[in-house]
Amino acid sequence: MNSKKPNPFIRSPLITPERVRQDPAKAFAVVAPWARTWAWSCDDPEALRAEGHDVPLAVILGGKHKRAFGLSAYQFAFLNEFTRLGHSVVTNTNGKGPNPGIYAKASFRDAPQDNMPLSRIFIEAGPNEAVSTLDILSDLRPENLYKVGAGKPTKFAAAKVLFHCERLARERKAGGTLPEGFSVQAYLDNLRALLDAIFAKPQSAVDEA
Repeated sequence: MNSKKPNPFIRSPLITPERVRQDPAKAFAVVAPWARTWAWSCDDPEALRAEGHDVPLAVILGGKHKRAFGLSAYQFAFLNEFTRLGHSVVTNTNGKGPNPGIYAKASFRDAPQDNMPLSRIFIEAGPNEAVSTLDILSDLRPENLYKVGAGKPTKFAAAKVLFHCERLARERKAGGTLPEGFSVQAYLDNLRALLDAIFAKPQSAVDEA
């Protein structure tokens, strides 16, 4: 007998930028299993209804090494969608000192060699670019991240994520394990739309440019 609990998220509607803007609380009513422990940074219902897409949130990541990470609503939506079909979000630690740093990573199903820190995805890091935080290590919002030159990374982070999302979606379609009516193209288009929302400059920054 298979005792594994079904995952209702895989059959739930896509979390689109439009849903996040219109009603973020409803958009996140059903989330991926790893994302069940999360909270808004604001507890004002009116503010959330009016500006929830701009309100940061905190989500607990990791199994053995747990930590709360700060995300924007669009980032949270993207991570849910990125993991919808079998990829995951994990943590690791540098293991140094009494309070070792804990980092969040994207974990790709059947491609562990491409696992990468979430911070690289959220600042569009490319080859020979590492990512650091300006202030709080666990704040993964783009405004707290910056890129520095480095020799080790060899890939464009966001493009690699999209590659593995498409790979897994098409593998599952070929194997007949996608939910009925699931559109691979709509899924991929939504991932790109969420990345666009994450990378979009605030209007104030555009006006000042």
